[in-house]
Amino acid sequence: MARDINKEEFTEGTKLKLEIFQDCFREWFPVFIHNPFIKQVYVYDLFAGSGKDAVGNAGSPLILLKEARGDHKQHCVSLSDKKSPAVIFGFNEKEKQKYNELESNVRDSLKSCRSDCKLAECPFENNIHIRQGDFHDLLAEKRFLEVLSNKHFAKFILLDQYGFSQIETPAMETLQTLMGKYGEEGDKLLFKILNSGDWKAAISHEALDTATIGALTTKVSEKGLRYDLTVPFARFVVQHRDEIQFPFKRFQIQPVWRADRPQKGRYREFYQCDVDVVGTNSLLSEVELIQIVAEVYRRLGIRVCLHINNRKILAGIAEVIGQPERIIDITVAIDKLDKIGIDNVNKELLDKGLPTEAVEALQPILHLNGTNSEKLDQLAQVLATSETGLKGIEELRTIFALYAHSTQDGDLSTYEPAPLQIELDLCLARGLNYYTGAIFEVKALDAQIGSITGGGRYDNLTGIFGMPGVSGVGISFGADRIYDVLCELNLYPDNLQSTTQLLFATFGHDELLYATRWAGALRSQGYSVEVYPEPTKMKKQMGYADAKRIPFVAIVGSDEMGANKVMLKNMTTGEQQLVTLEELVQLV
Repeated sequence: MARDINKEEFTEGTKLKLEIFQDCFREWFPVFIHNPFIKQVYVYDLFAGSGKDAVGNAGSPLILLKEARGDHKQHCVSLSDKKSPAVIFGFNEKEKQKYNELESNVRDSLKSCRSDCKLAECPFENNIHIRQGDFHDLLAEKRFLEVLSNKHFAKFILLDQYGFSQIETPAMETLQTLMGKYGEEGDKLLFKILNSGDWKAAISHEALDTATIGALTTKVSEKGLRYDLTVPFARFVVQHRDEIQFPFKRFQIQPVWRADRPQKGRYREFYQCDVDVVGTNSLLSEVELIQIVAEVYRRLGIRVCLHINNRKILAGIAEVIGQPERIIDITVAIDKLDKIGIDNVNKELLDKGLPTEAVEALQPILHLNGTNSEKLDQLAQVLATSETGLKGIEELRTIFALYAHSTQDGDLSTYEPAPLQIELDLCLARGLNYYTGAIFEVKALDAQIGSITGGGRYDNLTGIFGMPGVSGVGISFGADRIYDVLCELNLYPDNLQSTTQLLFATFGHDELLYATRWAGALRSQGYSVEVYPEPTKMKKQMGYADAKRIPFVAIVGSDEMGANKVMLKNMTTGEQQLVTLEELVQLV
């Protein structure tokens, strides 16, 4: 039956992801079920699928059940003990056919377990809940939220909504790979790395005095730190073309480097979180990225506006003003409009050699107003003679229509799409030279910090690595800027400011040794604990806890040691109480 529903075998990327997940669950599951402080273990798979692929390979639900039983059923034996925590499974699948197949596969798995299990009762028999529905509904259920918030319950939650695989790329790339992809200004911001060894041997004294910086750089440096994650991703795709399944969907979270002037919102090292799809021209990919943007910022509580344009429209504008060969100069200049103003943009265009009449012809286009649809209608008239420009207009109309359809309830009465303000912005150009279609930029509505997410369509980025004709589209979340916005709007949770749950404050050597033993016991149970390293004034130790936003302080003195307890202080409420180790675990 699975073959009728699942027409394809798992891709190699999916198989690898399942292997990693299996290894992780295999390591952590026994840790939780043998932890005396854990009362229940909840295992949720929110996008469970049917449990198998077309050729019978086990999917995540069956892997979970297999590993929960353990080799030779050793976990089943442990869980039959009345003192062991209860293990509850929750499998959620939206599609009816896959849901039915999942039920069948889970029943078969339990039947197989019972047939060779010597226990009187299967510990999982009555603790597997299979649900058909949208995962959003589950996330809103009171019971589910209670489980998530209970620190005495262990939780495994599998959430993979869009089918993206994670990759990583090296921090360094060859300058041949990096140069020329980010525009003239981008090339200047690349961090170059000196060749190893005697790099000076490649330069004569004469060349040192007369050569240009660019010429010298090529002799002493062959590599640089990556400027973004997209160009290295294109190289990755070409390098692994025989191992990945197209269309290939990836996400990547890694640092990038730019030789910029450090200030708020601009950093020399910062993290990007990229999501890309390559190997398809479908505009549905653009729509999925917009949906991801909407959902991410809904969950973060940040009001944003997504600005959208199309490089084909910009190329069409360059054509109709008679300057098609100056498209890069035009896009780089108008991309600065919101930063330097229209007068300075015009000045920059003139300084770069554009004729006055061309700059004047550009002005009405930059001042278009109205709704997105009205702007496109006006543009269609202006660009009537440009086939390229009209193609860009049609692509945007399609994206708007598809996204509008995705946000309609229809028969899905419980579906509530994340709200997102979208604005057609003809001044959006994005200076990266590799964009060829739709381009995006996301700005926070309540904070002045510039773009916090950006991206677009690139039709031939892989071509520079010898694999032409592979189109892709992606977006990049600027993690550091998003953090700045969260802090500015007081949206960053205080309880995430510190990873330490408890600080031991002591008054002497014996108390320090006592606290160290308690800290060791708590750390073995997964708690993050600090012991103040030297006995000093209580005010100083409490100040340390406040500065690090540590929620609890355990005070150890001679009286506490004599009672085999600690004085636990809640740093939020100021409440203090004398507690045993077991009581402390319940409170922290």
